[in-house]
Amino acid sequence: GEHWRISHDKGMGWNTWLRFKMKAIFEWSVLAHWAELRDVRWYVYVDDDTYVVGSALLPLLRRYDPDVPHYFGRPLQEEGFPAFVGGGAGIVLSRAAARIILPLSLEAEFCDPLNLKWGDRIHQGGDAWLGDCAENAGVVSEMEYGFYPQPPVGNLFHLYADAACFHGVEDHKEMHASLAAYKQTNASTRRASLEHYDARCVPVFVDHKYTCLPHFIIGGVPKAGTTSLYKYLMEHPEVL
Repeated sequence: GEHWRISHDKGMGWNTWLRFKMKAIFEWSVLAHWAELRDVRWYVYVDDDTYVVGSALLPLLRRYDPDVPHYFGRPLQEEGFPAFVGGGAGIVLSRAAARIILPLSLEAEFCDPLNLKWGDRIHQGGDAWLGDCAENAGVVSEMEYGFYPQPPVGNLFHLYADAACFHGVEDHKEMHASLAAYKQTNASTRRASLEHYDARCVPVFVDHKYTCLPHFIIGGVPKAGTTSLYKYLMEHPEVL
């Protein structure tokens, strides 16, 4: 909040601020002199509304060698620009990848958050900034399942057995309780797991995420209030 206000007062737009924020977090985490961070094997960057399933993430990381460059999560692609890992669902860098990217982050012109190229991009945030630096450093983004850009829809937890991260979780305590209750209730059989999801939801997997097929559609145009209307509707207990 305060950092954004100061940046905004200096004429810095929101996405520019996000690029500077990602640059600062990345460089600080790799250069930190804390003993706990000196021997770190993996860097995992998440938002404050990202719920991390540690019991799934740690076994996933053990499948990879941290001394080999790895950069993975849920990749996004914009035509004509390098692929990058979307930040909300979680970004994972091995220490080898981080050390390769770091010198470019500190000095290279194409890693400058104020580079003019950003005016031509659709994706202009911090995750795209890291993706550009990684690409120029020769670190290619990899796809890894389990990084979901939204919480489970309709309590369909059985579809997310590979989940390492959920983005868009506003109440971490409630999410933790729901996940724990699901595991306890449905530990015995798959049939039991199917009895607790919302029957109104017909799930479909699109763009590396599950969503419910719509029962109705509200059309709109930019700046017409459709986002606010969506949020108001989502507050109703009978709306998924």
